[in-house]
Amino acid sequence: MDYKRFEIKSEQTIFVYVYFYKGAKFALEQAQSTEEGSFYNCLNSNLLSALCFEAFLNHVGQERLSYWNTIERKLNPLEKLEILQHELKLTIDYSRRPFQTIKEIIQFRNFLAHGKTETLKVKEIQKLKKEDKLKYPESFWQKNCKISISEKYLIDVEEYIKVIYAKAGLGEHPFIIFSVGTASVERSL
Repeated sequence: MDYKRFEIKSEQTIFVYVYFYKGAKFALEQAQSTEEGSFYNCLNSNLLSALCFEAFLNHVGQERLSYWNTIERKLNPLEKLEILQHELKLTIDYSRRPFQTIKEIIQFRNFLAHGKTETLKVKEIQKLKKEDKLKYPESFWQKNCKISISEKYLIDVEEYIKVIYAKAGLGEHPFIIFSVGTASVERSL
């Protein structure tokens, strides 16, 4: 088969937060559909929900603030959120969902991003039947790898993103487009 060579010019803008959102949603659906591996699917969903939120903050920051690229690497996700709240004049009530969940999601992300070996000690009375397993202490992040929590994380990240997206004047549907691009063929070589 003969191939022709072409000079192609192309570019693509990738909305990484949409990929993270779809990945979190897929992992949650897998956790809901089968018990086998559901802990790990919840772990993936939670982490991708947190990464989605931070990537979204970076997206809005780049779109709305000319100085964003000079500061974004120096800030943690909550500091980024504070700047965007101020710039967008966004009023947030952290005593209720979806806003109160964001701090928990960021804490979950931080536990994993800065992971280290933990030794947890608990002294308690456990009532066990013959077939029951001992219950060992769990870390914060382990306790949050449950379907109900993964559902809460994903729903609240989605709702919060919709609020910020609309307030930033970017539209109503933040999760539709994965990427946009253009390409042209200059000439055959």
